[in-house]
Amino acid sequence: NVLVVDDDPGLLRLIRRALERAGVNVLTSENVPNAVVTLRDHPVDLLLLDLKLPDMTGQALIDTLKAARPGVPFIIITGQGDERVAVEMMKRGALDYLVKDTEFIELIPTRVGRALAQIAKDAKIAAAEENWRKEHAFTTALLNVCGALVVAFDLEGKIVRFNTACERVTGFRSEEVLGR
Repeated sequence: NVLVVDDDPGLLRLIRRALERAGVNVLTSENVPNAVVTLRDHPVDLLLLDLKLPDMTGQALIDTLKAARPGVPFIIITGQGDERVAVEMMKRGALDYLVKDTEFIELIPTRVGRALAQIAKDAKIAAAEENWRKEHAFTTALLNVCGALVVAFDLEGKIVRFNTACERVTGFRSEEVLGR
């Protein structure tokens, strides 16, 4: 789901059509209070935020929406773009910054597609890292409760694993022998 927040209903319709033609599910909001409700009620993968809304400044908008749903990536869309604002928005976490010009509607599907692909890739990496952490914790727990002496070495012959059974038998703590 992509939530587009813009105060121009005509532009919202054009953005919705362009994204839906590209296979993206689109939610829209013309103001911040409705956007907050949408964020709370629906899963949202990406925000497209108009930087200039009548009811809130761009900075406050980002802060409000981040409070409603922390961690949702966003792209800034604006009619009054300049480099200083673009840099500031990127520092605040924007994935991209698009100026509403004559090619804007044609660019939206590509830029949103690219952002969604990066978000999916980041999610896969995070899931793989979490699986690795769980597997590592399980392996460590298993090695520490088994009665066998387990010492693992790296390619240089330095100790990288020294289980609890080794500590009991040798009298050395793991911290004392790791890396030796």
